[in-house]
Amino acid sequence: MLSIGSFSLLTGLSIPSLRHYDEIGLLEPASVDQSSRYQYYRRSQVRDGHVVRNLRALDMPLSEIRQILQCGDDAHTRECLIAHRKRLSAQTNLLRNQLATLDDFIERGVPVAAAQGNRIVMINIAVDDLQRSRQFYEELLNVEFAEERHDEGPPHLNATFGEWNTPNWFLLALWPNKERAGTADVGFLVEDLNRAYDRALAAGATEVYAPRDIQGMPRTAQLKDPSGNDVGLYQA
Repeated sequence: MLSIGSFSLLTGLSIPSLRHYDEIGLLEPASVDQSSRYQYYRRSQVRDGHVVRNLRALDMPLSEIRQILQCGDDAHTRECLIAHRKRLSAQTNLLRNQLATLDDFIERGVPVAAAQGNRIVMINIAVDDLQRSRQFYEELLNVEFAEERHDEGPPHLNATFGEWNTPNWFLLALWPNKERAGTADVGFLVEDLNRAYDRALAAGATEVYAPRDIQGMPRTAQLKDPSGNDVGLYQA
């Protein structure tokens, strides 16, 4: 058995990362000393640790890494790697376009367009457990939240979508408020409805109804987040 410090050295994963992976069920220690709470790993788990480190270095979502470890099937692993390669390729094309735009800005300056019309730019969701909700929405939407605090107000979490000062930009904020938790009803357009639905359930969602076709609507699924808020998913 290896202590968490030794396991960290052998795998290259930081101790905070290992504690986080334990919390989300990605890479759990083989045993925990009930008196000291020290965590211990089997030497055979070092291989899984290397898999996690290598795939996270490629920015693969934690939910997919979990599937690879749980399945242990080479064919399934290959499918996941190919799908992630397609995502990285799309990101590469986006970065290439952004670099071309940046070069143009360097040469000609940055254009400033006047804002026109009205649109939604912020959605606030009240939750009863801030960190659990953070894990849920990060897993579901593949985004990262940053903690913020305004004056004497409570700490809360913000994640941004889209490009600033464009029609597709908006802010999603998670606020700790047990009295209002469960009152929000939000919907998200997703690239792959079935996979997003599975990620949501794995991250702690409760099913309202599974992906299905409804006349006059995109293919859709309905869930409740860990705080009881209604979350609709719609196939892009």
